[in-house]
Amino acid sequence: DQEGISRVDIRLADGAAPSAVIAAMEDRLLVEPYVASTPGDLAASLRSSTADFQAMTALIAAIALFTGAFLIFNTLSMTLVERARELGLLRAAGATRGQVTGYVLRQAFLLGVVGSVVGVVLGSLLAVGMVAYVRTVGDVTLDGPSLPASAFVAAMLVGVVVTLAAAIEPARRAGSIS
Repeated sequence: DQEGISRVDIRLADGAAPSAVIAAMEDRLLVEPYVASTPGDLAASLRSSTADFQAMTALIAAIALFTGAFLIFNTLSMTLVERARELGLLRAAGATRGQVTGYVLRQAFLLGVVGSVVGVVLGSLLAVGMVAYVRTVGDVTLDGPSLPASAFVAAMLVGVVVTLAAAIEPARRAGSIS
């Protein structure tokens, strides 16, 4: 809803010096204030704003991990309450406390692996979708998202470790069922 021009992109001819073009514009454009910026200036501005964005997403990720750990703890606790008879039968059949605890931890490990794989796949698809959307917003050219194998390994490791950490107390309680 603005009148007039709010942005002009200028592509220089081969051999033209940016400083000479900016000086010529300063001589001719006297009516309105303007800001001349090079692609390098824009890149630096984007880098500084993405640093803040990365810090905010790291905070959101930490909150999501804590929430996920709480939900895993709660879900396993409720599942063990419902399965108390089954676990009691295992103990009555001769399973030791350690075996029952290990049984519950192995189940949690499997849930952690499956959940991490699903999360990594959905996260990758979301990253590709976000880059495709941002490409349509303006004249910004972006490469595809950076998806190194180390990030997949780290995400899988964090997912499994958080799941196992949240499952320790419910597994210990499962092992203490008489």
